[in-house]
Amino acid sequence: DSIMYPMMQLESQGGLFKFPIITQISHLMLDFLESLSESDNDVLEITDAYRRTINAVLTLEIKGKDSKEGRQLCLALRDAFERYYKVNKKRTASA
Repeated sequence: DSIMYPMMQLESQGGLFKFPIITQISHLMLDFLESLSESDNDVLEITDAYRRTINAVLTLEIKGKDSKEGRQLCLALRDAFERYYKVNKKRTASA
């Protein structure tokens, strides 16, 4: 919860501050976190990648969610989620 509240704030206020890509990235991250029943080191690494992505968006001033850079950032984050789900599924199947 302590990590999700700031993400919710970024999701809700990204567009207000003319950074709709932050809203979209935060929404993706919140959906991912809400799909989990527990956290592990891989989830923490993905969360850190989210933080670095937000920093990159602000530093590079990537505002448009439909920009080439914005699409690439969202795709990279989704790819990280998919890799996590695949590894997690394999662990569950072998348990």
